[in-house]
Amino acid sequence: METFEQRFILELLENKTQESEKIEYKAYEFEKGKFNSLEQKSRNKLFQEVCAFANANGGKIVIGVREDNNHNPIEVQDVKVEKSLFEEWEQSFRLILNTRTRPVLHGVVCSHILLEDNKNIIIIDVPKSIQRPHAYNNGNKDEFYVRYGNICITMAYDQLKRSFLMLDNVQKKVQDFRDDRIGMIVNNEVFSRITDESALIIHIIPEWAMDFENFLDVRKAKYNSKMRIISPEDSQGSIIYNADVISFIYGHGEGAVMSYVQLFHNGIIEAGEIRLLNDYKDNVFYNWEKIEELIAKKMYQYCVGLTELEIPFSFYMFVSLVSVKDKKAKINDFEMSPPLVRDIIKTRVAYWNEGQSYEEAISPLMNSLANAFGMERSTLYNAELEPIVDKFPWLQK
Repeated sequence: METFEQRFILELLENKTQESEKIEYKAYEFEKGKFNSLEQKSRNKLFQEVCAFANANGGKIVIGVREDNNHNPIEVQDVKVEKSLFEEWEQSFRLILNTRTRPVLHGVVCSHILLEDNKNIIIIDVPKSIQRPHAYNNGNKDEFYVRYGNICITMAYDQLKRSFLMLDNVQKKVQDFRDDRIGMIVNNEVFSRITDESALIIHIIPEWAMDFENFLDVRKAKYNSKMRIISPEDSQGSIIYNADVISFIYGHGEGAVMSYVQLFHNGIIEAGEIRLLNDYKDNVFYNWEKIEELIAKKMYQYCVGLTELEIPFSFYMFVSLVSVKDKKAKINDFEMSPPLVRDIIKTRVAYWNEGQSYEEAISPLMNSLANAFGMERSTLYNAELEPIVDKFPWLQK
C-alpha cells in the first residue's frame, strides 16, 4: 500500500508539477549515504534554499527528482541514502542547520521516502518562520535569501528592513498578550471572582501563534491528557467552548473558579491556579518547592501537548502571580520567605526551542520567580544553576 509521502512524489511526476514558490527539486546524490559527501557549492545552495523558504511562505525541497530546463520534474534519481543511513544523514544536515543559520531555524522536518523501485527520496519541509529573516553563513559572511517564484534570490535592503521590523513586532506582541491577559484577570474579565484570592497564571505562547493566518481546531484538545488543569492533577475539569477558546475548568458553578486551562484558536495556552495559593492560613502558600516542581512539569506538559496538536516549536513561557502582596511561601520545614511586596509579579520569559534542553530553557523563568521570594535560586537548580536531575523525573528523553 502506498504511503501519503510516496503518493505525493508520484503525483508530482504524473502532474508534472513545476518548481514554484512552494516546491524546489534537487537531483543530489550522497555517496555512501553521507551528507558531507555533497560538494560544498551544492551544500551552500541547499541551505540558501532552506533559508529562502523560511524567509517567504515556507515550502518543500524534494531531493531526488531531476528537472528539465523549464523546471518540470522528469525522473526520480536515487539520493543513495538508504533508510538505515537516514538518521546519520539527518544529524549531519541538522548540525549545519543549527550552526550556520542565524538565528537558528527551527521546525524543519526531514522525511525519507522509499519508492517501489527501491529509489530513495528525501523531502525537507521548511515552515514559514516567525523569526525571519534567517541568514545562512557560507563560512565567510551571513547571506539573506528569499523565495521568489521558482527561484532563490538575495534579499533586498527594503525586504530585510521590513523583516527585522516584523521580528521586533513579534516579540512585542508576545509581551503585550501576557500583559493584556493579566490586566483582564485583575479586572475579573476572564472569570468572575477569580482575583478575590491569589492566583498563579501560566502562559505558553507558540511562535506559530504570532502568524494571524494560523488557526487551531481546539476540539482536537478535548481528549488530550496534556491539557489537564494544574490541580487536582488527575482531573480534566469541565469543558466549555466559546468564540476564542476551549476551557477546562475546576470549581466552576456556584463557587469561584479554582483551576483552569484555556486553549486559544491560535495555540496559546493560559492556565490558572487559585486553590493551591489560598488553602492555607496566615497568608502562606502551599509548599513552594512542590509548587515549583508543579509549574515546571505543567509547562512542559502543555508544550508537549501543543506539539501533539501539530503546533511546531518554539515556545515562549511566562508565569505571573496576581493578588499576592503580603503573601509568604513555605520554603521548607524550617524556613519561610519574607512577605511579597508587590501585588503582581511577572517572571522573566523562558524561550524553548527544539535545539535546547527544557531545563536550560526555563532557568531564567524559575530563578527569577524564586528571587521574588527572596531566594537565591530555584529549588530545581544547584548552586551553579545547573538543573537537579531528580527534580525532572517526568522529562521525555
